[in-house]
Amino acid sequence: MRDFKKYNVWEISHQFVLKIYKITKEFPKSENYQLVSQMQRAAYSIPSNFSEGCGRASDKDFNRFVTICLGSAHELEYFILLAKDLKYIDISTYDLLTTEINEINSKDFNQKIEQLNFKIRDNALRQDKDMHGFLARLSSVEEGIQAIRDEMIDVKLITQEYKKTGM
Repeated sequence: MRDFKKYNVWEISHQFVLKIYKITKEFPKSENYQLVSQMQRAAYSIPSNFSEGCGRASDKDFNRFVTICLGSAHELEYFILLAKDLKYIDISTYDLLTTEINEINSKDFNQKIEQLNFKIRDNALRQDKDMHGFLARLSSVEEGIQAIRDEMIDVKLITQEYKKTGM
């Protein structure tokens, strides 16, 4: 299990949630149960899914939760665009939020790639060890086969000698 608080992507996404909550407080009250709740849910989904993934034992589960984080980040990116188009945020706020959400996307994606690379290296190492064991067993088998061939040649020579002498 991993400690989610040790990951930079979790810290950045947590701070981003706080920023989204602060910004959405200024949205019209009519959006409280619509865009505001959707933006807040998508925002807190990123660090919460990351931390849940860290609590899972397998790399496969961890990667699945990082993928969910990426989906939530993309969803939030759209909501930020919508908020700008509805004139709930100005262009400078939009640019800032878009830059930050893309940084989170990048870190989540890089985390996923890093985990995948680790898994590939780990599998390659395991296969390499298995291959060494396989080759050692194969070598032993080949030596055994060669010993049997040598014995068969000896038996053949003895048989030929026996036939020559007529015994």
